[in-house]
Amino acid sequence: MYFFISVLIAFSGCSKSSDSDVIEVKKLKEESESLVSRHTSDDDDTNTVSEQEEQETESVSGDKSVISPKETRGYLGKELTVEGYVADVFKSDKVAYLNFDKKYPNNTFSGVIFASNFEEFENLYSYKNKTVKLKGTVSEYKGKPQIIIDSESQLEIVK
Repeated sequence: MYFFISVLIAFSGCSKSSDSDVIEVKKLKEESESLVSRHTSDDDDTNTVSEQEEQETESVSGDKSVISPKETRGYLGKELTVEGYVADVFKSDKVAYLNFDKKYPNNTFSGVIFASNFEEFENLYSYKNKTVKLKGTVSEYKGKPQIIIDSESQLEIVK
């Protein structure tokens, strides 16, 4: 704002100025000084509002409590809860996948369980064709987002 006033004063000084130009510049300067002093005196209130807005924004976007499988790509490295439809469960000797939205390779997201944790799960196939909530840290493997599942406590069948 000071820059704007300085420019106005500079321009008015460069050209032949009339009394009305000088009065107009003075009015602008007084108005800007008034705004600056009001802003300075309201700093405490402004900071409080900014902190509240930050907290609200964080709780809605940055720390969103539950997201869909399609949204997970934007949350790599974040710990959160994913709620979605498990379209397929695939289990091999080394790893099991809960494939969300569609069957592999068209799935949007996977829950991954390594063989060393198989004993933690009663029946992996019970999640197939169910809507589940999966808690964990989102990572990526071969271009697809995933959460590695270490225990059944990370999973909850919603419906």
